[in-house]
Amino acid sequence: MVEAFGVKSNVTPEFLAELGYKAEILEHKEPGGMMDHFSIAVGGVVKIDTKAPFKCDALTTKLDGMVTGVSGVPKETVGLLGRVKGNAEEAISIISKRFKDFDIAKATVSEVEKYKPFLPTELIPYFTAAIENHEITQLALVEFQKTVLNLEEIGRLMTVHHTILRDKLKITVPKIDAMIDTVMQQGAYGAKIVGSGGGGSIVVLTEPGTENNIVEALLSVGAKEAYPIQVDAGLRSQIMADSN
Repeated sequence: MVEAFGVKSNVTPEFLAELGYKAEILEHKEPGGMMDHFSIAVGGVVKIDTKAPFKCDALTTKLDGMVTGVSGVPKETVGLLGRVKGNAEEAISIISKRFKDFDIAKATVSEVEKYKPFLPTELIPYFTAAIENHEITQLALVEFQKTVLNLEEIGRLMTVHHTILRDKLKITVPKIDAMIDTVMQQGAYGAKIVGSGGGGSIVVLTEPGTENNIVEALLSVGAKEAYPIQVDAGLRSQIMADSN
C-alpha cells in the first residue's frame, strides 16, 4: 500500500505507527492518542514522546507475570475519550492562560491546590488526574529503566493509576472493579483497566508462576475470558514463499 501511494519514506515500525496515528486522530478527528499505534507497531515496553517529532524508545521486552481479563462489557470508546481528553485539555488551557509559565509536563501533584481556585468545579478532577497520571508515568519510567524490574512497585503504580481512572475520570464499570478487587485479594501485585474504559478488559501483574491462579479468580467472578499474556515483539515483516 505504501508503495502504491508513492511514499518514499523507509517503512519502519515507527513510520507505520505515525501513519496510523495521523490517519485515525488527525484525518478522522478521533479523540484518542498515539500510545496504541506506537506500542503495537514497535513492540516491547516503550517510552513514547508524544510531542513532535514523535519518538519511541525501547525500555525492555522482559515483563513476566501478566494476565488479561475480559469483562464482556462493551466499551464506549469515542464518547469516553472525547469527554476525558476534552475536559483535560480545557482545564489545562484555562490554567495556561492564567499562568504563563505553566507547563503540564513539569507540574507536580503538590501544586494542584494552587490552581484549583481558577478552574470550574467540574474540570478539577480532569486537571488533577492529568498531573497525577503524569507523575505516575514518570515513577514507572524509573522502574522500567532498572536492570531488574521491581514487579511489586510497578504493580502498585498500576493500581494507583486505576484508582484515578475510577474515582476521578469515572471510566470504569462495576464488573471491572469487581475483577480488580478479586485479583488484588488473590495476591496480585497490581491491576488496571486498559483502553478507553467503560468496559473492555483489565491487565494484571502478578508473581510469575501464579498466572493460573489469577485466571481462575477472574473466571470465578464472571470474566468472559482470562488468560496469561506476554509482551509482543511488535510488527515484523514476513516474506511469503512461492508455493509453486
